[in-house]
Amino acid sequence: ALLKSGKKVQLKLTGTAVSPYVYSVMFPQPGAVSADQTYDLNSSNTVRQTVRYHGDRAGRIGKDSVYRYRPWQSADIETSNNVQLGTERTEYYNVSDSRIWHAVYPDANATKPQWDSVQTFDKAGKVPSEDWLRQVVRPATSEQYGLSQRTGDKLTLAIPELSDSTPGHFGSVDNAQDTAKGKLYADGQLVGDTKLGGLGTFDVPAAKASYRLGLDARRTADWGAYSTGTHTEWSFASAHTDQRTALPLLSVDYGVTGLDLLNRADRKHTSQLRVSVRNQSGSVKAGALKAWVSYDDGTSWKVVKVKHGELQLKHPKGARFVSLRVQAADRSGNGVDQTVLRAFGLK
Repeated sequence: ALLKSGKKVQLKLTGTAVSPYVYSVMFPQPGAVSADQTYDLNSSNTVRQTVRYHGDRAGRIGKDSVYRYRPWQSADIETSNNVQLGTERTEYYNVSDSRIWHAVYPDANATKPQWDSVQTFDKAGKVPSEDWLRQVVRPATSEQYGLSQRTGDKLTLAIPELSDSTPGHFGSVDNAQDTAKGKLYADGQLVGDTKLGGLGTFDVPAAKASYRLGLDARRTADWGAYSTGTHTEWSFASAHTDQRTALPLLSVDYGVTGLDLLNRADRKHTSQLRVSVRNQSGSVKAGALKAWVSYDDGTSWKVVKVKHGELQLKHPKGARFVSLRVQAADRSGNGVDQTVLRAFGLK
């Protein structure tokens, strides 16, 4: 009636722009599809998880993909949806024997995601919270991604170059906007290089030798505001082996307290940074641990004291990004030296 009267009408529309929860469910039915497609979801048949999607700026739209496999399937059933980064939500899964593989993209246009390990939600209840795309993103070995190994006189590398801070997550470059290259040396002599970054197979001498593996990754994508450049060097000894043997590559795990959902710490407060070291199968005790910090993208560095695996970072006025360098070694002499430019931001 108001429209017919010719009077101006003002409509007020309200809604929820970013939902605080999402249901990610699939109900397999053996034999035939039942006539009744009504499902009662409650605490006895669902799994609840708090999930935080970190980003590099407010309003960034990423993508969330869930791949499901029935126990006998090798092909997946995929569901993908856009997700606003810099947000937290509660996610619900129905209890099932389906295997689930989760992937999160740092932008809706990105072609390479962060992956997690395949899991099965077969018991109702609350599971630990999960952080996606949280800094510090860096190269780190992951047996789930692929074992870096030696068999005979061949070294095979499988190192994800862009893994976020959550254990079990791994990511790699797209070789377009994010690139990586690696070089392998034996007793100081170049064995070979690869433009595939953390992937490669090398023929090496049978005799025991001291190896140095260098890996450089660069990020130029619009969504790559952090970890814009990383340089990692691994040092280890290796000799001929008759069986497949894991290479003693060390990885550095970073835990920055106080990061917000846009990967920023408060520059007015001291940041605590936990640093731990592990090999491909788990943690190892670091025999030596050193650290440096830079606030000018690596032009100058300041030594930071490491005490019981923790660093205290007091940020200078006006600083916008924190770059890190860490050196570590285990008791066998295997070492890692890693530099991450713009490891996280400041606000």
